[in-house]
Amino acid sequence: MLTREAARIARERATPFYLFDRETARASLRRWRRAAGALERDTRVQLFYPWKCNRHGSLLALAREEGFGAEVTAGEDLLAALASWAGPRVLFQGPAKSPAALDAALSAGAWLVADSVEDAGAILDRSRALGPSAVPRYLLRFRAASSEPSQRGFGLTASGVRELGARVVREAAAPPAGLAFHLGTGLASPAPYVAAVREAGRLAGVLAAAGIPVRVLDAGGGFAARREARRDARGRVRGRAATPEAFLRAIRDAVRRSLPGPDVALFLEPGRAIASDAFHLVARVVRTTERRVYVDASRMGHALFVPRGRHAFRPIPRRPGRGPLEVRGPLPSNLDLFASERIGRPRPGDLLVIESVGAYNLIAANAWSGGFPEVVETGASEAGTRS
Repeated sequence: MLTREAARIARERATPFYLFDRETARASLRRWRRAAGALERDTRVQLFYPWKCNRHGSLLALAREEGFGAEVTAGEDLLAALASWAGPRVLFQGPAKSPAALDAALSAGAWLVADSVEDAGAILDRSRALGPSAVPRYLLRFRAASSEPSQRGFGLTASGVRELGARVVREAAAPPAGLAFHLGTGLASPAPYVAAVREAGRLAGVLAAAGIPVRVLDAGGGFAARREARRDARGRVRGRAATPEAFLRAIRDAVRRSLPGPDVALFLEPGRAIASDAFHLVARVVRTTERRVYVDASRMGHALFVPRGRHAFRPIPRRPGRGPLEVRGPLPSNLDLFASERIGRPRPGDLLVIESVGAYNLIAANAWSGGFPEVVETGASEAGTRS
């Protein structure tokens, strides 16, 4: 069905373009919502969609329609989210929150995640400056030992959590509502989340000793997409992604063991697991050589992160041929190599669909290779819209 739709649209539009499957996105959103709802008898769960994964307007609108909050890391995104979501349904995090952005978040009653002792200090300072109406809702992000190397430089250490707890008590400042962690992206197993929840339990004990109860745990995002296999630091493809139900049950059970108490709410931020499989890049073959296929889309311009995962490459039509071919874009650089794939022997003018590119590729798209591809929506209006 995907290849038929891509071929039909390519007869009417220039390539390259992104194909956005609204119904796939909606189905993923609803599956996470149902999985969260199944736990709500004994655990309060709130889902936030992370804009940094893919902020295409139609996807954001779907997330809001399906009951997701908004997780943002940029001041501009914060203001846009607050224009459509109630403050408590917005989660603002990141290490570089400006005073103006903090003021906007505090005034609206949005949730904040403190990335460091200094960040927490800035939240408390701006709250005091705004007065009694701006009581901060904030969480402390800690450096989970089970996080990927790219994430280990963010968050508080255990001593930082202890230091901040002591400061809150000493200054009679507003206490944090709980803890947060973020482990990475494309994680296929619940195991690192379970380990991080156990670590959160130990830090909750540190805060409890200072008289600060943990009422919220934000387990972040990073959940793998169902059809996009990611690669680890050594280039090995990770295992098949666990289902939303399996992720949530494992995290819920770990929370109940490590942070006992009926008042602990769980925040989750599934992004890749929702956006990835709903977007596909459609390109046209421009030239072929014995070992290479050149297409009119650019890895550097349109699919920056494709080489970090394993994606389905669908030629239209499929022509017989053996052995892998390098798929390359128009830039005369090895940076424009998508992958080496077994795609038969395409001819100039054929189409090539690279599936499940919705996580981070669209948001990182740039004009290096000549321009931004159109986003064509299926499952609703067929009119293309730009992100």
